[in-house]
Amino acid sequence: YMPAFLAGMSVARSLAAVYNVPLEVISHQENHLEAGLWSAGGPQAERFLLLHASGGTTDLLLCERREDSRYNLTQVGGSLDLHAGQFVDRIGVALGLQFPTGPALEQLAEQAEKPLELPVSVRKLDVSLSGPATAAMRKLEAGADAASLALGVEHTLAETFARLLRNGAAAYGVRDVILVGGVGSNKYIRKHVEEKLAKRRVRLWVPEGRFSCDNASGCAAVAWRLHKKND
Repeated sequence: YMPAFLAGMSVARSLAAVYNVPLEVISHQENHLEAGLWSAGGPQAERFLLLHASGGTTDLLLCERREDSRYNLTQVGGSLDLHAGQFVDRIGVALGLQFPTGPALEQLAEQAEKPLELPVSVRKLDVSLSGPATAAMRKLEAGADAASLALGVEHTLAETFARLLRNGAAAYGVRDVILVGGVGSNKYIRKHVEEKLAKRRVRLWVPEGRFSCDNASGCAAVAWRLHKKND
C-alpha cells in the first residue's frame, strides 16, 4: 500500500486502542466493493465480478461471499500496462484539460457527434491500453477534433470493459458484475457497458458517482454490517 493508506491505518489503530473498540481491517479494493454494493443495492449473488477502473487500478476481481459476510477477492484479469485513469489523463493533459482530467474530458466528449475510432485490445481476461493511448496521441498530433477524440477515448474504454466483463462472466459462470472507481463513474462508459452486457444476459450494477470514487463509505458499510450481525 502507498504511504497514505498506511498513515490511515496508524490513526485507526490508535483510535481503536484509545476507545477500546475492535479494529476491522479491509483492503482498498474491498472498500471500493463495499461502497459500490451499498450504493447500488447489489448484487446479492454469492459470486460475481468486480471491475475497479481508476487512475491507479484497472483490475477484474472475482468476489465470493464468506460465512462472516465479508468477501474473498481474487484478481482474475485486468490491464497489462496503463490503467484506465492513466489513459484518460494522458490524453486529457495533451488536450489541455485540467488534471485530473476525467470530468473535463467527459464534458468535452458530450460535444462530439461521433467517437474517433481507436483500437481495442482485449485478449480473454487481459487488456492493454498503451496501444489505444499511442493511437490517440498520434491522431491528436495529426489534428484530430478534440471532442471526437475525447469521445473516442470513452468509447474505447467502454468497449474494452464490456469485452473484458463479457469474457469474465462466461469464464466464471456469473450473471452479475459491478463497476466501481473514478473511471467507472463515467456516464457514457456505464451506458455502453450496460447495453453490451444486457445482450449476454449479464446485469451491470453501478453505484452513484460519488460512491464510485475513493471514499470511506465502504469501511462504514462493513463496520455497520458486522456490528449488526454481532448484535
